[in-house]
Amino acid sequence: MPNLAEKPILWIIEDDPDTALSCSLALQSADLPPPSIIHSTQKATEQIQLSIKSNAPPSLIFLDLNLHGHSAQPLIPLILDSFPSTKIIVITANISSETALLCKNAGAFDFLTKPLDPNRLIASALQALSLTEKKPTPDPNLNPAFSIFITTDPELLALLNYAQIVAKSPHPVLITGENGTGKELLARSIHLAAKPNLPWVPVNVAGLDDTTFSDTLFGHIKGAYTGALQPRQGLIECAANGTLLLDEIGDLKLESQLKLLRLLQENEYFPLGSDKPKKSSARIIATTNRDLPSAIANGSFRPDLFYRLNYHHLHIPPLRSRKNDIPTLCSHFLHLASRKLNSPPAQLSPHNLKILLNYHFPGNVRELEAIIFDAQLRFPGQPIPPDYLLSRTSAPPDISSKSAHTTPNHNSPSPAHSTNPFSNLPILPTLSEARTLLITEALHRTSGNISAAARLLGISPQALWKKLKNSAES
Repeated sequence: MPNLAEKPILWIIEDDPDTALSCSLALQSADLPPPSIIHSTQKATEQIQLSIKSNAPPSLIFLDLNLHGHSAQPLIPLILDSFPSTKIIVITANISSETALLCKNAGAFDFLTKPLDPNRLIASALQALSLTEKKPTPDPNLNPAFSIFITTDPELLALLNYAQIVAKSPHPVLITGENGTGKELLARSIHLAAKPNLPWVPVNVAGLDDTTFSDTLFGHIKGAYTGALQPRQGLIECAANGTLLLDEIGDLKLESQLKLLRLLQENEYFPLGSDKPKKSSARIIATTNRDLPSAIANGSFRPDLFYRLNYHHLHIPPLRSRKNDIPTLCSHFLHLASRKLNSPPAQLSPHNLKILLNYHFPGNVRELEAIIFDAQLRFPGQPIPPDYLLSRTSAPPDISSKSAHTTPNHNSPSPAHSTNPFSNLPILPTLSEARTLLITEALHRTSGNISAAARLLGISPQALWKKLKNSAES
């Protein structure tokens, strides 16, 4: 999966102009940049030297194994000695198992046989580019506990640096942000940065009634209520000297808020049924996706509790405000899903990345992770169809009510005419121009998938490939 912010550099080393053109067209149909076409071993050697001088190594090279009747196999170690991170895909009319083994041992990434299958070529290219993608360089000044956040976003990096400072404080921390942004992950990172060997106790307080909350958090003594046959240690005691996470604090009942306020003010609490207070040594971190100032205004959250919790405030930005992180997160989740599902990584094209970049992600990073894991399960080692991502990122338009409340216009064109996409154009395109536009749109909708685009156009993949080739030559 190439990084949109940094276009990959592609070479095709091929002495047959038709094969080079076919390869180039297929790559460009997948929204990859136009490759440099090199027709001989000598020109390839010269280009390698120029790239070394200009510090512009190629990301991916397609190499014909037979150039003008001579083996191009010696170019593989020459290329990889000069550019260790470059991926090489070998192109050949036929390849023996012995030659394949030699090329593989020399460092070739993949093999393609002629005549080239454009879908196979695109899938191999995208997989090679996904493996060469650069990951963000970790901030050397940031505690490794925060490395779980994959980001280059300045706002989030500043937040992580502040969280690292906050980790040293004994006071409560309030972490806010939308669902799926990683509030609990940040809380856990703060704990690991400060108290990695001490207890970490998370509890979701949303929906707990006052009795359940008190019993869960503070525990009870024997006989505190019917059925309390043994004393119970509360979570605040379990978290002694460590960290207690109160998740979804914005949904805590008002009665329970008052008891929590005493814990924060006095560092003490009463187990149910006891009149003897116990001291707390746990650090409190609270998280919520609610707007607490608004909750205070409508009377559902105590202002004094808010000020106690808000000693240090960390607000995690939503994914849609740091879209530059999406390509890297996709690559991370694809490789993570590939390992967990024990299958080759699915392929995400640049066009598919654009679909994700244009989505607002109400579920944030958690939603992106779910989409990628499901795609990996459905399409292991294959290009992810754009229709799948469109179905996950947008609802289909409701065309049934499109004209439900419009006023009839007796001068309007007939239904047959109004559905003609050319009816409102001041100047009609030529047949050749219309054909080119239609093919371009079909390729765009299918992310360069020749077979899928051909189905949309109602022709065979061979016919579409021929039209693409004729268009490029004209």
